[in-house]
Amino acid sequence: MEFGKASIAKRTSTVNKTMRGNPTTLSVGSPGMEEKVLKLLNSMQVVSEHIDVEMANLNIHLNEITVHTHANTIQHKWILKAEEKIKEKEYVLAIDCYKQALILQPDSFIPIYNIAVLLEKEKMLSYAKDWLTLAKLKKTDPEKVSFGLALVQVKQLNFAAALREIDELIVSLEKAGEKTG
Repeated sequence: MEFGKASIAKRTSTVNKTMRGNPTTLSVGSPGMEEKVLKLLNSMQVVSEHIDVEMANLNIHLNEITVHTHANTIQHKWILKAEEKIKEKEYVLAIDCYKQALILQPDSFIPIYNIAVLLEKEKMLSYAKDWLTLAKLKKTDPEKVSFGLALVQVKQLNFAAALREIDELIVSLEKAGEKTG
């Protein structure tokens, strides 16, 4: 919204009232003052609009943070519930709890890996292998995942695949050692 000459007198009056007796008052009759006031008011309007946009963006960002934090909190509760079920040796119920945690945060490594471990414990080896393969894609704690995959493959009597997994793990550990040493 731009300000025109018609609104200057009204705005000047408002400015004078807000200055409350300050000897520096604006007078529309001053030479060049009208254009300066117009430019100042238009600049203030642009800044005000920019601030409004930034505040809207900030509110959107804060809402996203709130939703993300809420999802993390609920996911954490499901993970804790799964851990309780593991202590009670109710592994299938623990798997269900981890799946609920995954619904909230599908990219979370911990529930994926723990589901794989529980499936292996329940001797559901092909499913455990699928979940370990998914966990491997996350590239979080690759040594643990590779050992888990090798173990499942040994239990499936797939020794060649287990050895390949171990060989890949050794190569990756050697590469990591070269980078740090």
